[in-house]
Amino acid sequence: MKKVRMLAAVLAVMAGQAEARVVEKLAVLKPGAVVLMQGDSITEGGRWPGDDFNHIMGQDYAYILAGEIGLTYPERNLSFINRAVSGNTATDLAARWQADTIDLHPDVLSIMVGVNDTFYGKGETLETYEAVYDKLLFETIKAFPNIKIVLGEPFVMPVKSYADDYAAKRAELEKRQAVVKRLGAKYHLPVVLYQDAFDAALSRAPANVWSWDGVHPTYAGHALMAETWLKTVDAFWNVFPPASIGTATMASDGTITLQLWSQEENGTIAEGVLSYRLDDPQYKYIRDHLGGLKRGESKPIPPFTN
Repeated sequence: MKKVRMLAAVLAVMAGQAEARVVEKLAVLKPGAVVLMQGDSITEGGRWPGDDFNHIMGQDYAYILAGEIGLTYPERNLSFINRAVSGNTATDLAARWQADTIDLHPDVLSIMVGVNDTFYGKGETLETYEAVYDKLLFETIKAFPNIKIVLGEPFVMPVKSYADDYAAKRAELEKRQAVVKRLGAKYHLPVVLYQDAFDAALSRAPANVWSWDGVHPTYAGHALMAETWLKTVDAFWNVFPPASIGTATMASDGTITLQLWSQEENGTIAEGVLSYRLDDPQYKYIRDHLGGLKRGESKPIPPFTN
């Protein structure tokens, strides 16, 4: 318990120190960084292999991101690589992961996969999708402890064949969306909520303005994806102090358990668990810091500032 309390103190200090940091826009993209885009046809965007810069990034949100970031920060000398392949599932990614990801030594890795697993899979179950995806993340972080990984949420829109029985198709895809969010929480990674972005965009224009077939974006849809990616990535790594330093849960007996974590600038993650029973002298302080907590409830832990 003493070691855990010491870790909690370190986390608290880190959260407090964060307030004094000077934040640079998209600071996660360090000078000379290699940014790798992985996924299926939505990310592939019709790219061509080779070194022709007219075609190597495809014609999609990955290309827009490379162009906008490259124009804004030319002095950082960033390299953008697209290795997405049309039709890929998570299992397909795994089959080529060594050559198309690990061997490229990315500093930033953006992944979006799940549509083919849901609608065009080769018999992969939801459990397989999660297990394979989880293993890819684990092995990548093990190989590159300081890597920054961005997870993209798969999405669907009510256009063409996807408009038929859309509610059922949406419900099926939401199972994969939930997996992506769980993995994001497990590894403390940003999740780009593309579905939310497209749903919100429907208040501005019909679905076929954003997607031409229900899963592949139009040029406007790709621009929306790029905008959402930039906002998510910038907010996740550049907002100090963090909105949360972990999760608090109250058990049925009233015990409060704090699952604490903090990520340093070099990517190192510190984690720890604290438990406070009803008779603990700090119980009331912790409960008040959380703004109250009910039995069976979980909520984010705001940073400690003293």
